[in-house]
Amino acid sequence: MVDDQTETNETRLGAVKDIQYAIEQLGLDDEMLVIAGDNVLDFSLTNFIDYAKEKKTSCIMRYYEESETKLTKCDVVLTDENDLILDMTEKPSEPKSHWCCPPFYYYTREDAKLVSEGIALGCGTDAPGSYIA
Repeated sequence: MVDDQTETNETRLGAVKDIQYAIEQLGLDDEMLVIAGDNVLDFSLTNFIDYAKEKKTSCIMRYYEESETKLTKCDVVLTDENDLILDMTEKPSEPKSHWCCPPFYYYTREDAKLVSEGIALGCGTDAPGSYIA
């Protein structure tokens, strides 16, 4: 377990910086499964990881959400016919698709190494999907 000793919302690191903090504190140098702790699983993590390894790339979890109201409260992704992410927007007022992306991500070793670079280049750090976007 890794604890950054944050006790208030004002001093918290944000989800992406939390990921980087864990990488640094634990000396991680491998592929990673990143899951936000406030979600309930109703799918197979094994199948998700197997899919990512088969594709040989970092992957996100997504599901079809019919309700536009629910889509405005989550990350929404737009993909092409090969499942390549074209756009990822957190809590969009006008969703570009019906693909909801809960915070379940598989990072290849190479992509996990780039988290600190993403932060340095200005990716958002509050929401866990900011690094992916």
